[in-house]
Amino acid sequence: MNGQQLRQARLELGLTQQQLAETIAVTQSHVSDMESGRRAVTRPRRAAVLRLLDEHRRPVAADICAALEPLVGPERAALVSRAIVEGGIPHITIDRRDHATT
Repeated sequence: MNGQQLRQARLELGLTQQQLAETIAVTQSHVSDMESGRRAVTRPRRAAVLRLLDEHRRPVAADICAALEPLVGPERAALVSRAIVEGGIPHITIDRRDHATT
C-alpha cells in the first residue's frame, strides 16, 4: 500500500487524518507523511487499515450478495461479495431473461 492508496482507503472509510491516526496509533502528521510519500506505510499500519476496510465493506457486500442471489445464483453472488470485500467491484450485466453474464 502506497500513500495514495492509504489516502483512498481513508476517504472510503470517511475518516479525517486525525481520526485515522488515532485508530492506528500514530500522529496526524505521521498519516500526512505516509499519504504524501515522505514516510513508508509499514506492514503493521497497512494491516490495520486493511482490517478497517474489511470491517467497513463486509456489511455492504452481504447486502449486495443477498440482493443478487435471486438474479445470478448463490455462487456468482458469493463471488461478487468476495470481490467487494477485497476492494473490487466486478461488472455484472443482467439480461432481460434474468440470466446474469459477467
